[in-house]
Amino acid sequence: MAELCELLQAVGASAEASETPVLVAEYLRVFDRTSPCSPREGSWTQQAVSGRPALIADIAGFYAAFGVQLGSALSDTEDRIAAELEFSAFLALKLAYAAATGEQQGAEVVHAALRSFWCDHVGRFVLPFARA
Repeated sequence: MAELCELLQAVGASAEASETPVLVAEYLRVFDRTSPCSPREGSWTQQAVSGRPALIADIAGFYAAFGVQLGSALSDTEDRIAAELEFSAFLALKLAYAAATGEQQGAEVVHAALRSFWCDHVGRFVLPFARA
């Protein structure tokens, strides 16, 4: 986890020192669909291409269980790192709310889902993605 924090701090410092047009060009160079640094989980797993529908279905199942849907503005996929991290943040807020209101059973359900989502999805590719 310390390595990930260091990487994110370096990215943040670099972004603060850059101008918007430079950031846009660099974003497109690094995250284009043909780049070796895809922001999609399915690009980082050991599954064959044929396993990607099952991966997407599993992630969509997590989202659906909590009433979450992808927005249509970007027409992106469920396995994009931004969507997975946003969903994780949403679950963290639900967990905090359940804990603050004394909903022990709700907190346990959300905690289990958050842990499972990180073990099955985000945690599998976030560090290799950050390194790349």
